[in-house]
Amino acid sequence: MKKMFKMSGIIFLTAVLCFAQMACDEDESLGSEVTVSGSTLAKKIEWVQKHRSSGTTYTIDVTADEEISGYMFTSGTHKNMSIILNGKGKTISLKNDAVRWLFMTGDNVTLVLNNIILKGHDHNKAPLVMTLGDLVINDGTKIINNKNIDGVGGVRVYGTFTINGGEISGNGGGGVSTNTFTMNNGKISGNSSGISASTFTMNSGEISGNGGDGVSANTFTMNGGKISNNGTGVSISSNGTFTMNGGIISDNAGRGVNARPSGETAKTTIIMSNGKISGNKGGGVFVVRGTFTMSNGEIYDNTSNGDGGGVNVGGYGTFTMSGGEIYDNTSNGNGGGVYVSSIMTLYKLWIKPFKFNSCVFR
Repeated sequence: MKKMFKMSGIIFLTAVLCFAQMACDEDESLGSEVTVSGSTLAKKIEWVQKHRSSGTTYTIDVTADEEISGYMFTSGTHKNMSIILNGKGKTISLKNDAVRWLFMTGDNVTLVLNNIILKGHDHNKAPLVMTLGDLVINDGTKIINNKNIDGVGGVRVYGTFTINGGEISGNGGGGVSTNTFTMNNGKISGNSSGISASTFTMNSGEISGNGGDGVSANTFTMNGGKISNNGTGVSISSNGTFTMNGGIISDNAGRGVNARPSGETAKTTIIMSNGKISGNKGGGVFVVRGTFTMSNGEIYDNTSNGDGGGVNVGGYGTFTMSGGEIYDNTSNGNGGGVYVSSIMTLYKLWIKPFKFNSCVFR
């Protein structure tokens, strides 16, 4: 009886070990980091697709300039995969007869681009990079010269997008379209339009020379950086919020900040606690049916062909100013500095350094 018990225990233990080994074999690189080898970029990507595993980071070194028709990374049934492309300054170009993305990733995949140049052409029908998961762009990376006749030409990100450096420039159809975007550095310039995002946080970097809006967002927090020489600097959508804690919005062809919601009940909220808005040709800040609260910062040297060179608040909007400076603005209409057609409150301005040029209240 004792011998039978011992034998049963051995069988049970063996079964457990076999099951554990099968689980490890099925997902042996769980949580690991793999540097992918191969003679070409195509072979390296093919290897990843065959050996993909949950929780694994795959690093692919790009060792030569290549012209390709586009590659796709998908996770299959796996989760939390990361693909790192180390470009080492090499250029990956989309073939002239290809009308698709250069790289596309599925959900559950994070794509990281390091020091790589991705180049499109002028008759594409897709963004150069499209991710259903997350995208991270680091120093040295360039996403350039892709014209999408059907939409955004630079990057389309359905997950979260973070840019720590690099450049997105010269793309037709727009530079960036995403849901959640954080810009810590880098440059987005010379696109037909700059950024379209649901939620955008700008800590540093430059958004310049874009043909349409520099930034179009629902919720935008600006802590630093510069937005300049675009069609319009910042456009805030209906029921959206723009918070400016620092940075510069300057020299845009249209308005510096445009908050004009669609619909009779929609509103916008602008909060300025620091930063500078200057040199914009369509006026500094324009708010309709919303609120503009200014506690610090400077609005100066803006011009407008209409009313309110510095600030124009209309359509039952509200302007409250408790600090900061508004000066040297001009308009061809009423209120070179400020034009308000509804409610304006100037609160205890005498206790802080303050400049204020002409104001019209109606």
